[in-house]
Amino acid sequence: MDAEVPTQEITPSPDVPTPVALTQKPLSKKFEDEIAQIKELFKYRELNAGSMSILLMKVMGAVDKCKKLSELEKKGLIIRTINRLIEDIIPGEDVPIELILKQMVPDLIDNIYEYTRVKNCLPKCI
Repeated sequence: MDAEVPTQEITPSPDVPTPVALTQKPLSKKFEDEIAQIKELFKYRELNAGSMSILLMKVMGAVDKCKKLSELEKKGLIIRTINRLIEDIIPGEDVPIELILKQMVPDLIDNIYEYTRVKNCLPKCI
């Protein structure tokens, strides 16, 4: 005798914020053009751990122009954009370097934001 277990649909509470990775705000054409230019830059340049900082700084600069986004939303957009660019730039499926670079991105972004905060707090004479 199997008892029938009632099922209940689980809906998210309105008090719980939606994770940044799940929100997709429409992006401007200008932003998309900047990302296309960054992708074009890496058409003839190998993307690796050494050149990752160039990609990261260019994407961060493009995202920083999106003034309506919070810092958390900007970080999420940077991560999604860089991961998409890594997939587009590096040929092949699940290439080991692709996985390594994707793992580096969140920590690099956090370190750059932390450096910026500390730098802005230091006296100018140091």
